[in-house]
Amino acid sequence: MTHPNRYNKSCFNVIEKTIHDLSEKEWTEFNELVKISEFWYLSYNSKRTIDGSTWKLSGLERKTYETSFHEISRASPPKGNNFRDIGEFMIEKSQIDIGKIF
Repeated sequence: MTHPNRYNKSCFNVIEKTIHDLSEKEWTEFNELVKISEFWYLSYNSKRTIDGSTWKLSGLERKTYETSFHEISRASPPKGNNFRDIGEFMIEKSQIDIGKIF
């Protein structure tokens, strides 16, 4: 049994890093998902999960006179959740096989 305040540091390593250019159609689809989820209006939500996964998404919004940073976090968002739809879109476009998604 491991101590509850210890964690496996290996799970924080970057396993694979890829860059994938989106087509204009894909970019439009992504932006629509962001709009539907109301990403820019969602709160961070720092709930943690013991069994599942934590999904985080960060973004920069460029406005006329400023750029704002926004980040949200959700513990194992359920299928059909608008925030999860963004994550699943990004996973699909990355073409990385991550196995089962929680």
